[in-house]
Amino acid sequence: MTFIISQFSVLLLSLFGAFTFQKIVCNNLSQVRCNEKDRETLEMFKEGVIDPSNNLLTWSTQQDCCQWKGVHCDNTTSRVTKLDLSQQFLQGEIKLSLLELQFLYHLDLSCNKFNVISIPPTQNNVIFGSNLHYLDLYALDISLEDHISMDNLDWLSQLSSLRYLNLGFINLHNANWLQLLVMLPSLADLRLCFCELNITSSLKHVNFTSLVTLDLSGNYFTSKSLRCLFNLSTAISHLDLGEISLSGYFDVQWLSQLHSVKYLDLSYIDLHEETNWLLAMPPSLSVLHLSKCQLTNISPTLKHVNLTSLVTLDLSYNHFNSELPHWLFNLSRDVSYLKLKDNSFYGEIPSSLFNYQNLEYLDLSGNMFSGSIPFTLGNLTYLVVLCIGYNSFSGIISEMHFSRLHNLEELDLSKTRFHFSPEWIPLFQLKRLYLDDTNQGNYFTSKSLRCLFNLSTAISHLDLGEISLSGYFDVQWLSQLHSVKYLDLSYIDLHEETNWLLAMPPSLSVLHLSKCQLTNISPTLKHVNLTSLVTLDLSYNHFNSELPHWLFNLSRDVSYLKLKDNSFYGEIPSSLFNYQNLEYLDLSGNMFSGSIPFTLGNLTYLVVLCIGYNSFSGIISEMHFSRLHNLEELDLSKTRFHFSPEWIPLFQLKRLYLDDTNQGPQFPPWIYTQKSLSHLCMSSSKISYVEEEKFRGLIASIDDRIDLSNNSIRGMLPHLSPKVKYVDFSQNSFTGSIPHAWKNLKHLVLISLWNNDLFGEALMILSCLTRLAVINLEKNDFFGAIPNNMSRKLEVVILRSNKFEGSIPPQLFLLSNLIHLDLAHNKLSGSIPQITYNTKEMIVDHYYAPLLVDDSNIDFYEKGQVYECKLDFNRRTIDLSANKISGEIPTELFRLIRVQTLNLSYNHLTGTIPKTIGGMKNLESLDLSNNKLFGEIPENMANLSFLSYLNLSCNNFSGQIPIGTQLQSFGVSSYNGNPELCGAPLTKCSMEKNVVNTIQHRINKDGEFDEESVYLGMGVGFAVGFCGVFASLVIFRKWRQLLSIAQSNV
Repeated sequence: MTFIISQFSVLLLSLFGAFTFQKIVCNNLSQVRCNEKDRETLEMFKEGVIDPSNNLLTWSTQQDCCQWKGVHCDNTTSRVTKLDLSQQFLQGEIKLSLLELQFLYHLDLSCNKFNVISIPPTQNNVIFGSNLHYLDLYALDISLEDHISMDNLDWLSQLSSLRYLNLGFINLHNANWLQLLVMLPSLADLRLCFCELNITSSLKHVNFTSLVTLDLSGNYFTSKSLRCLFNLSTAISHLDLGEISLSGYFDVQWLSQLHSVKYLDLSYIDLHEETNWLLAMPPSLSVLHLSKCQLTNISPTLKHVNLTSLVTLDLSYNHFNSELPHWLFNLSRDVSYLKLKDNSFYGEIPSSLFNYQNLEYLDLSGNMFSGSIPFTLGNLTYLVVLCIGYNSFSGIISEMHFSRLHNLEELDLSKTRFHFSPEWIPLFQLKRLYLDDTNQGNYFTSKSLRCLFNLSTAISHLDLGEISLSGYFDVQWLSQLHSVKYLDLSYIDLHEETNWLLAMPPSLSVLHLSKCQLTNISPTLKHVNLTSLVTLDLSYNHFNSELPHWLFNLSRDVSYLKLKDNSFYGEIPSSLFNYQNLEYLDLSGNMFSGSIPFTLGNLTYLVVLCIGYNSFSGIISEMHFSRLHNLEELDLSKTRFHFSPEWIPLFQLKRLYLDDTNQGPQFPPWIYTQKSLSHLCMSSSKISYVEEEKFRGLIASIDDRIDLSNNSIRGMLPHLSPKVKYVDFSQNSFTGSIPHAWKNLKHLVLISLWNNDLFGEALMILSCLTRLAVINLEKNDFFGAIPNNMSRKLEVVILRSNKFEGSIPPQLFLLSNLIHLDLAHNKLSGSIPQITYNTKEMIVDHYYAPLLVDDSNIDFYEKGQVYECKLDFNRRTIDLSANKISGEIPTELFRLIRVQTLNLSYNHLTGTIPKTIGGMKNLESLDLSNNKLFGEIPENMANLSFLSYLNLSCNNFSGQIPIGTQLQSFGVSSYNGNPELCGAPLTKCSMEKNVVNTIQHRINKDGEFDEESVYLGMGVGFAVGFCGVFASLVIFRKWRQLLSIAQSNV
């Protein structure tokens, strides 16, 4: 017994000793501080770091560097093995002396704003990153000008164990990157997006044998070099080439050789010439992104499509114009992500689409789908995101469609008809809801909104922009949405709301209140709590005050502030420029005065600055921009500024607006230094002199929008970028003909050359441009015939005051989108073509919202006057005046009921006015003067209630002007020159005229008199007239006798 107790005691002592030893060891280990050499290396790195958010405070307060934020040490050796400082808003310098951390295997400095990388000299006795497996230096996308640049990558060759490398958004244009990277034997994951890479076709030996993931998106390649790069890369499973700039034709056929690829992104690559792009896709694919690839061809049936492994398919933002192809319903049953957004798919949505019961993401928005949504939508019980807005559905969506969608988190019903029972309580809890541009005003109120969609505190994104509601919108309930971060109430009338700002939830980071009719904005609001706000849009309202003080007490993180087009006045306080994280600032279109503070230069992150169209009194100089090296968009329209001719800005602009500025006569030299411009707008800037070579080089590099209208620029028209979309050289002094190379401007949407000194057969060149929507060649000396093959997308055609001849091609009246046709003052002959109802925009309402041509100027001729005004896409105009057109006016012309201005004057037209004119209910201006028209004025012209200008003068109209209508309200000049026409406002019609009119009415269809009817009518008329006179005499005599009797009685 004693022996047993003794053994038990020994066991307890052993266990206690082991426990005590372990505790001592663990305590000692926890108290072990990091290696001193590692600490020195980290401190050296921190010396170059700027930490505006104080995220590295522990690096100063803690002695043990293993306790520093982002630092991880080995529990045994206490050596630093991992450093992760991603997304800490750090700035300054990256010192790659960090790679001297001997045991470092993971280094992540991604998503910061460093602007310098320094490389230490390589020493033979230093182990330089030999254990590093993971290196991520991905830089934030600030601007190409501010990206970190690295020309020397020799240090990479020592990272022999590296498996993951991300140098995204670091400029490697001058680096020998490819030859060094192929020397890394273990590299499996390589990400070099937007690195300014330029691979030429001289590439021969590339061997990425271990590479599995490759991201080269946003770089430059030739098609030949791209194929060479992957000849030895069949093991690739993840390939991202999105947004690459490609020289030459992209041949997708080589992709079929990548037998292991599972992820493929070709977004933004122009594939419009590829007819069999789908057949080239590898069967191994599970994820395929082809967004914005200019794709147009999608075969309805493809028997050989083998994408049975596909889980994600993105075909958004292309140009497909068809019904959904049948093969789309024969993909893998595991498809969970389908995005067809912003195409032109039409027809009904087949029920079979909803057989993909694993779908979690479905986006069909921005198409032309019609019919009703099948109730089989309810089969998609895993659906998290459903976007079907902006289509043409005819049916009504109800709660029955959503009865089983309990996982739904995002719903887009924008511009869609729906009706839900007021008692309906959805099964889902939405986080994001889009109802913009929905017309539910009959039953939908702001009070019912929250209940209707079960908007709980979980909602984070709420877009009600342009929603149509019944009655007053009460914003107070919004304050109860405690988690909402994004709120858009744009276009909702809130003018009755006095405390709208106090109702905004404190959780908001994005707030859009554009075009809300807001007028009241209190200067001081102590209870405004929007300390999380990052984006604030109050544009296009009616504020008429100085900037309120609370505006300068928002979150320090505000990056987007848009106050455009209000009536704010007074000076801009310097405190506004204390928001040093501002990237977007738009104060344009107000009444600000005084001078711009030099503290503008504090906004070093500023990308967009718009201060045009104000009343600033001071002069803006280059001093204001001395530190704005990230600037990409600048609007100084109608603003006084003066820059030194020698000034070379730090920034490289993409968009520049200098309209209505007195910059002439010389074109500003500093603009020649801007090599990345996509938009240049300098209308009405009094420019007459340009440096020919520099000017032509600049204009040829602009690939989107050029507006130099209303200047005095001389010389020949310059060559243009093949990608340019909008060109306005109107009201200058350009001479010569249109360059032949312009026929290659395949993306051109608008061309305006009016009021220059140009000549030649312009339309023979411009007829090649298939995307052209607006063409204005007015007031030049262009000649030749109007081609038959003009762009089918034309909406505005203005050829006035040139020397075009020949007949009007019938195809002009077959353009389905045509809204403005002006061929006046040319030498056109022949007859007006027969018009069909294909010209539907002249018949029905048009909801086109032009993005490129909304502010283009034209000469507008109406009501006998000429106006220079903005192009109005809500007006319908036909002007064929002052030509040599003959024949009768087609009856169908007067069936275009949306036309507001019709001018056929000064031609040789004959015949009568068709009675169908009475249906042109929107007609405001009608000019048929100086033709050879005859007959009576149709009585149903009295139905033209909007008609405010009429000119029928100098024709052969006859008979009486219809009585009792507004036709009598027009002056004599509207009817002069028609000898046989009578009635107000002309002279009264005589009995002889009435007889003649009667005779004219008795003309047979064959044009012969019916004499018997005429004479009978004359006899009856004489008898009735005689009886009338006799009865008058008798009645007059009786009245005279009664009057005599009455006088006698008195």
